[in-house]
This record gives sequence, structure tokens and C-alpha cells, in this order.
Amino acid sequence: MDTVRDIAYALVVRMSNRKVISLNRLVKLIYLVDWSATLNHAYKIPNLNWRNDICGPNDPIIVATLEKEKTILRVGNRYDDSEIVDVSVRVDDYEPKLSPEVDLAIQHIQRIASNLPWEKLSLLVSSTYPVLISSIGDMIDLPKLAEEYKGVVQKSSNDK
Repeated sequence: MDTVRDIAYALVVRMSNRKVISLNRLVKLIYLVDWSATLNHAYKIPNLNWRNDICGPNDPIIVATLEKEKTILRVGNRYDDSEIVDVSVRVDDYEPKLSPEVDLAIQHIQRIASNLPWEKLSLLVSSTYPVLISSIGDMIDLPKLAEEYKGVVQKSSNDK
């Protein structure tokens, strides 16, 4: 349950009419889902360990997992000479196994980010609390930062 494969499949199907999405966009969306699930439902997606990279939060396990995936998803260049890598659906009737927390987080991210152009999606990711307070190269501990963020928000609302 809540594997990178299942989360990626659900995001590609729900976030794209063409059932294809760029790999970079997908990584950002998976981060937002993990942050949302952690912040709103106290549920961290297992096996993901985020590092604040120069391009935003990243976990190499995502790309490694998707590159090995051959049954329900396809990973490949958009065009023969393009450097843009897409993730697309191979199987239309797959039912991803998602926890209620992750499913709700995907629905939330779908509402706020499905129509965002790349620049605005990147801005949304870079404006999340974990990215704002961490330096390039730092590991991002979402559960710890979710608690810290809630404390900051609580203190801010008490100061008003």
C-alpha cells in the first residue's frame, strides 16, 4: 500500500487528461502529497526520504522505482531527442492500493495543483514550510517539520 508506483499511477491518471505527465512534475506532486498527508493526517508515505535539492525536494528512489516499472507505467523521453522525460499509463484498469490518508492528500493536491503551469507548481513547492526552512542538501523530515509548522501557526494565531 502507498508504494511509489501506486501513488504515481494515481497522480498520472487523476492529474492528466492524456494520462501522461513529466517526471519532474510527478516528483513535485508526490512531494506535495507526502507533505499534505503528513501535515493534515499525521501520515508519512513509507520509504520516501526527501532531500532539498537545487530543483526542490527529491528522493532518488522515485526515479529508480519508476524506471524499473514496466507493468502499469511507462517512463521515457517525450520525443526522441527531448530531455523531457514523461511518465504515462500502460494499463487503464489498474486499481492503486492507497491508504485513506494518501487518497485524501492526492484529492487535495489535485484540487490545488492540477491546472498549475510548471512555474506556479514550482513556486508552490518552494513555498512549503519544509523547503523554506531547509538548505540545499538537507534531508527533509516531514513529520518533525509538520509538528514544528503547526506550532508556528498556533503561535502566530495566538499573537493576534
